[in-house]
Amino acid sequence: MLSKYVHAIHILHKETQIELKFVGYLVGRNGIRPDPQNIEKIKNAEIPKNITELRRFLEMTQYYRQYINGYADIVRLLYNMLKEDGPAVWE
Repeated sequence: MLSKYVHAIHILHKETQIELKFVGYLVGRNGIRPDPQNIEKIKNAEIPKNITELRRFLEMTQYYRQYINGYADIVRLLYNMLKEDGPAVWE
């Protein structure tokens, strides 16, 4: 079923110069890229103050991890905070 939509987008793509928003991405003539509005939300996110907020932030960033070089290294300390024996520093 998804291939039918991809084919429709491909046909539309040939005839126009637009980008379509699709599940958090922009699909256009030059390929697929993250929606800049969602990237701004991540950049402007408040610093997590508890484990629930930290999980929410990590879920938000994880969606675009393929576009972030070294993502696993960047978030390793944050994931360690989710462990039961992890540091409980919330300032």
